[in-house]
Amino acid sequence: YEAISPAQYAGKLQGKVVIVTGSSVGLGRSISKAFAAAGASVAAVARREQDLLTLVNEIKSANGKAISIVADVTAKGAAQKIVADVERELGPVDILVNNAGISRISPLSVEEEDMDIWWRVYEVNVRAPVALIRAVLPSMLKRNTGVLLTTSSAVATMSLPVMTAYSSSKAAISKFHESLSVELEGTDILSFAVHPGMVKTEL
Repeated sequence: YEAISPAQYAGKLQGKVVIVTGSSVGLGRSISKAFAAAGASVAAVARREQDLLTLVNEIKSANGKAISIVADVTAKGAAQKIVADVERELGPVDILVNNAGISRISPLSVEEEDMDIWWRVYEVNVRAPVALIRAVLPSMLKRNTGVLLTTSSAVATMSLPVMTAYSSSKAAISKFHESLSVELEGTDILSFAVHPGMVKTEL
C-alpha cells in the first residue's frame, strides 16, 4: 500500500548491495523487487533456478540491477561462497536479508516423527542466517556500516501445539538478533528480526 510503496524510495538505495535469501517466491521475491526499485543492486538467492531467472529478468526489465545465485543456504560452506560471489559481482554487502525459511507442523509425540526433519527447521531458520551474518559481518565492521535482517514470526512469542520446531526456531533467531544488536552497540551496523505479519505464501 501507499505508505510503504517502493516508489516512494526510488533511488534512495543507489549504490547499495543487498542479499536476499529465499527470494524465488513469496516474501523474498517481493523484497527483492522492492530493493531493486529503490535503486539497490540485488543478489537473489534461492534453490529454484528458473524462478530466480524469471525474477532477475523482471527486475532488469524495470531498469533494476540483480543477479541470481542458486544455492542451498544450509549447505556446508554456502554462506562464504554466496558472499564471495556477491562481492565479486556487485561489491561489498550493505544489507543482508535472511528470508529463507521452512515450517514443520507435526506433534512431537508422534512415534514416527523423524527428528532429523525437526532439526532441519533449525538448520534453515537459525543456522543458515547466523552463518550468513558471520560471513558479511567482518566487511561491515571494517566499513562501519550495514543492516542485518532476518524474517521472524509472531509465533516466536506464542505457545502453539504441533509447531515446536518452527516457533522455537523463530524465538531463537529473534533473541539472537536482540543479543547481536547489543553486541554491535557503538557501531553503525543494525540488527533486526522482523515479524512481517500474516502473509499468504507457500510457507
